[in-house]
Amino acid sequence: MDLSLLIKKLSCMGNIFRLCAGLSTVITISVFVFMLILGLPLFRDTSVLSLWAGPWAPQEKLYGIEPMIAGTIGIAGFATLLALPLSLGSAFVITTLGHPGLQTGLKAFIRFMTGIPTVIYGFSAIFLLVP
Repeated sequence: MDLSLLIKKLSCMGNIFRLCAGLSTVITISVFVFMLILGLPLFRDTSVLSLWAGPWAPQEKLYGIEPMIAGTIGIAGFATLLALPLSLGSAFVITTLGHPGLQTGLKAFIRFMTGIPTVIYGFSAIFLLVP
């Protein structure tokens, strides 16, 4: 292959990559501006402090985010307390304690479970736990 032809192809690819990078930047900025424009009416009625610390009561036009943040932190903490001993225990069994057959089975099971998106686990939990 001729060197000048290769340089021309690489230059064309560089221009295509620059175009894609610029387009993704413009789209990201456009989404941010669009969300900012749509969110401005919320700040006309309430202040940023009341948005953070107030209660969540949409019927009364009170949109506090504090209960959602507290719930998220609580659920993440509970999930960590549940997952940490389980994951450390399974890692210990796989590396040192378990029989080779058990180690192989646990490795296969863990690889299978990591292949499933966590959204599926969340939907399954909602349908199983919520009456």
